[in-house]
Amino acid sequence: VARFGSSADEAWAIFNADDPVPSTNSPLRLCSNLDVTAAEARASFEPLPGDSLHSWPCAWFGLLGGQIPAGAAQTRRGDVFVVS
Repeated sequence: VARFGSSADEAWAIFNADDPVPSTNSPLRLCSNLDVTAAEARASFEPLPGDSLHSWPCAWFGLLGGQIPAGAAQTRRGDVFVVS
C-alpha cells in the first residue's frame, strides 16, 4: 500500500477508520483520501451475510453513484477529507 497511487495522475482512497481488515483502515500518503467512518448513510448500512464493515467504503461510493463529493474535490494527496 505504500506505493498505491504513485504512478496515477489522480488517485483516491476511500476508507473507514474502524475497518477490521489490516492496512485498509488508514489514509494512503500518495492518494487523496476520503474517511467515510462517520458518513451519515452508515447508520442504515447492513453488510451482506458473512461480510463486515470492510465493504462499507465500496457501498458508500455506490450510494453516491461513483462520484467524489463536491466538497472533497480539492483534497490533495496525503490529505484526508472526512465525510459526515
